[in-house]
Amino acid sequence: MPLFNQLLRLYASPKPTEDFFTEIFAYLLQEESEILTSWLKRIRVIPSNLSSFQAHVFTQGTYEPLESHDLASRPDIQIEVLADQQRTIIFLESKITAVEGDKQLRRYAEILESLSHFDVRFLIYITRDYVSKADLSIKDIDLKRVIFVQLRWQDFYRFLEQQKNTQLVREVKLFMEQQRMNVGNQFLATDLIALMHFHRSIKLMEACLREGVEEKFNEAFGKMSNLAAASTQFQNHGRFIRYVSLNKRSFWPGIGFFGMTSNAQLEYPNLGVFLQIDPGCQFRDSILKGMIDIANDKSNAWKGFGLNNASSWPNISYTKNLQEFLSEDDQVFSIQRFFLECIGECQKLKDSYSDDLHWS
Repeated sequence: MPLFNQLLRLYASPKPTEDFFTEIFAYLLQEESEILTSWLKRIRVIPSNLSSFQAHVFTQGTYEPLESHDLASRPDIQIEVLADQQRTIIFLESKITAVEGDKQLRRYAEILESLSHFDVRFLIYITRDYVSKADLSIKDIDLKRVIFVQLRWQDFYRFLEQQKNTQLVREVKLFMEQQRMNVGNQFLATDLIALMHFHRSIKLMEACLREGVEEKFNEAFGKMSNLAAASTQFQNHGRFIRYVSLNKRSFWPGIGFFGMTSNAQLEYPNLGVFLQIDPGCQFRDSILKGMIDIANDKSNAWKGFGLNNASSWPNISYTKNLQEFLSEDDQVFSIQRFFLECIGECQKLKDSYSDDLHWS
């Protein structure tokens, strides 16, 4: 197995694929200066006739929120270029399976516009899958001093194929192939199989979340979202879930199936219940403390995700892998029984951590 894929396998699920590849990509740009130069010229960040310049590549730099922002911003990669006494700054945001966060690109653009000590400012949004500009939060703002560039990872892969085939370049290409970042415009055999069985899979997931599960969830936490919302979550976030919004839509108990954007072909999705908070939640610090205490409690099976990231949507979840149910004769019944167990575990947290979680 290629090196980077082996390293990613060491992480527990959900795997931090985006952050992992961000570090790989930044390292490639740092180590292979010819690739950095050629790529910046190819996407017209620097003039094609420029012979020399200085460039510095950073990852995960944090910017405090502007007055109009609810949370801090942390672009994946920042590149600073000095050439002919002109200073250029680039924010690069990378997506493989995830989608744009809450007004993420808007915040990055507004921060770039506020950096007065740079002469030229670029905001680059590079994704594996097609994203319409109409779907981005940046679409309706007037970028006076920021140049917005939208790219696809498949284009960078083709660019790499034209570069010197070093060991590092080979490993990056292998990782991109494993994550399907090289074939964004092609249907694969697995895609065709998924399309043929898509409707049946949706109906099975709907069945798992109905009958006694829906009734029990509504009694415990309030009326859950409808199935149309579950389909929207599936399209935007790769999860088929039903949920209820509490504390002015900033605290979310939800139940369903997760991880259906995974590119590891042999991995099954997880299913269960989760509690999630909006980055701008007014009770964020208190709820986050409660979540950390729950995740650190070895006497339960709750797991935390994004609990140390100031700009994330942190959550705790109580889940099993779908593979555990495949041997059951009636899988829908067995999953429903597990969902009822999940709701019971969530009710225990509601009773034990009611003040910390601001459950209302």
